[in-house]
Amino acid sequence: MNKLKLAPRMAFAFGLQVTITAILVALAIITARGIETEFKEVQNNYLPKIFTLTEWESEINQIARSTRTMLIMEDAADLAEQRQKIESSRAEIKKYAEDLEASIVSPQGKAALAELIKVRATFIQDLDEFLALHAKGDKEGARKQLLTELRITQLAYIKAMDTLTDQQKAMLESAGTRVSEAIAQETTLLIGGLVVVVLLCVAMSWWLVRSIMTPMKQALALSEAVAQGDLSHTIQAEGRDEMAVLMRSLGAMSQSLSDVVSTVRVNAEAVATASAQIAQGTQDLSQRTEEQASSLQETASSMEELGSTVKNNADNARQASQLANQASGVAQHGGSVVADVVNTMGEINHSSRQISDIIGVIDGIAFQTNILALNAAVEAARAGEQGRGFAVVAGEVRNLAQRSAEAAKEIKSLISASVEKVEKGSALVDRAGKTMTEVVHSIQRVSDLVGEISTSTAEQSDGMSQVGTAVSQMDQVTQQNAALVEESAAAAESLRSQAQQLMKSVAHFKLSGQAAVGQAFARQSEPAASVRALPSPESRGVRPAAPSVASHAAAKPATPGRTEASTPAQDAEWETF
Repeated sequence: MNKLKLAPRMAFAFGLQVTITAILVALAIITARGIETEFKEVQNNYLPKIFTLTEWESEINQIARSTRTMLIMEDAADLAEQRQKIESSRAEIKKYAEDLEASIVSPQGKAALAELIKVRATFIQDLDEFLALHAKGDKEGARKQLLTELRITQLAYIKAMDTLTDQQKAMLESAGTRVSEAIAQETTLLIGGLVVVVLLCVAMSWWLVRSIMTPMKQALALSEAVAQGDLSHTIQAEGRDEMAVLMRSLGAMSQSLSDVVSTVRVNAEAVATASAQIAQGTQDLSQRTEEQASSLQETASSMEELGSTVKNNADNARQASQLANQASGVAQHGGSVVADVVNTMGEINHSSRQISDIIGVIDGIAFQTNILALNAAVEAARAGEQGRGFAVVAGEVRNLAQRSAEAAKEIKSLISASVEKVEKGSALVDRAGKTMTEVVHSIQRVSDLVGEISTSTAEQSDGMSQVGTAVSQMDQVTQQNAALVEESAAAAESLRSQAQQLMKSVAHFKLSGQAAVGQAFARQSEPAASVRALPSPESRGVRPAAPSVASHAAAKPATPGRTEASTPAQDAEWETF
């Protein structure tokens, strides 16, 4: 089936489903037509007959009611009306009999109808005799005729009517049973056909999905494998449909990519091997150049450290001189501040004495208030009951005066202690002022000495700078020699880096029947990893050459820039160097 393309395959599946559905619908239509025929038979044949028989029986009952009514009525108009009803019922019954004779075709129905018509003839004969007797005025004879002959004939008439009615009802029930059976058969057919269609749809859908998803899963697995770098997967596509064409195209793509990666891998391994050999050759030359530059570098570093130390000493001396001048100014300002503090402490001492005098006045007022309150209490005691309230007030005033006196004493004692402390503080501040004056003179002498030290240190710094310049010129010559070696090392390092990058690019892929490319890359990169490139002059912290040497250095080739950042191990080695 996979030799068919997707469009014919799907057309076949859906066409089969549509065909079965059409057959099912046709069968349902045929069955519905049969049910419709049965319904029409019931509607046009059985129901009208039963309705006619029912109306016939109703007319018989009307005749029976009219005959009984005639026996009890005396009015001529009423009697004429009842006769008219009887004649009308007889005419309707005649019409019903003619209709049934034309519509009933079954032998059983014809026999029952013939019996009914025979009984009807007897009933009509007895009815005519009843009407004749009643018309003559012989009501008693009419009554006897009604109760004997006519009543018996009427019962036989109704019985024959019921027989024919039951027969027609049985035929109606039989037709209804046939309709019910036809409906049940159609329902069963529809349900069975629906189940078949559903199962067929499910089966065809499963078949279509399987025929499409199976190669799609294989294509997805191949795509995921290629995305993960595994080119060892192969696809076997059979058939001529679109999915088979897609699978074969994916297989060809995977094989082409595998060939390209294999070629790139071989070339990358060759480049990596060559770059590792070049890097190994430049390593020895680099080490010898490092040893030569190391001596000058150590000397230059020592001179730089010594010059830096002298320069720092000069800077520190200048800063010390400045700080000494600042300290002198601060000390002078401190002396003036201490003098102000002495004056302020004197004013505080004077204010404290004034507060002490005021507290003494308050204490005297409290004492006098206490005496007055005592006198008031004595006078209130003399007044007896009339002075009791005044005595209570006097007692409260006395208590307040006593508490005021106690508070004034406490404040006075605190003020006295504060005055003593202020006097001591004034004495200490006075001595501090004298000490600050001596400190100002001492700082001035220190500032003069630090100025002389700063001048001497500046002269030493100039001498060390000249020595460092000479050493730097010697180091510049060595750096120019090292530049040639560094150019070779940089070129080898650049080639090795490019080879590593190329190997990393193809290391992601795994070829059929071979180990991962990353293992070969690891073997090729091991010897190259031990090679380290020379650092540039800037990375070793070398000072620029003097102007006299710069013109000579300009004729030399410029040092090429780094193509890659140094590894942490290389940085650590050059920091030591």
